Order: sequence, then C-alpha cells, then structure tokens
Amino acid sequence: MNFKPVIQAIFEGSLIGADGASSGNSDVINVEGDKAFVIRVDGYTPEKPQSFDQASSEIRELIKRQKAENAARTQGEKNLGGIAAGKRHSNNEKKKVSISARKKPCLALLMMKC
Repeated sequence: MNFKPVIQAIFEGSLIGADGASSGNSDVINVEGDKAFVIRVDGYTPEKPQSFDQASSEIRELIKRQKAENAARTQGEKNLGGIAAGKRHSNNEKKKVSISARKKPCLALLMMKC
C-alpha cells in the first residue's frame, strides 16, 4: 500500500491516539481512481534505537548483500563486454544473444549459460 494518501491518513491523521491505541476507522480513501481503502490502526509502536547486537547483524547482512551485488555487477559487465566483442565460448561456437536494456542487467546476464 505505497500510496501517499494512505500513508498520510495513517501517520498524519487522527487514527492513532496519544497512547498509540486505535482511535477508529478512516474515511474512505480513493487512490488511482479505481482503488479505495478504509484504514483502522490497531496499535502503534514508535521507532526506537536498536541494540548494538541487532544493528551490527543487520549491517553485516547489508554489507554482504552489497558485496554480492557488486561482484554480480562486475561479472555481468565482464560477460557483457565479452559478448559485445564476439568472444568465443568454451564450446568454440558463437552464440547469438539478444540483450535488451533492463533495470538490472547483471541479474539477467548471470542466468545465461555462456
């Protein structure tokens, strides 16, 4: 539900009481012409700082994911360069490969068997 009117109704409206409890249903919220929402917040817990252990494990996972994405991107660009240069594959045959612009081309290249 990533619609600005819905998010505004939840966090900027009067759906959350002072103690974080629900204060009733929202009015009907129309979005994109054909979608409508009625929202009721059952409860709300404000954001708070994480403990060091929680934060450090999340940071480790984020760094691992970033390193993997960078390695995949580098390998994908290397593969793309080889394909563009007409590099022969291990079976000594040229393969026709159609590459279209994609949001994340490295993911598409990793799935090809060259």
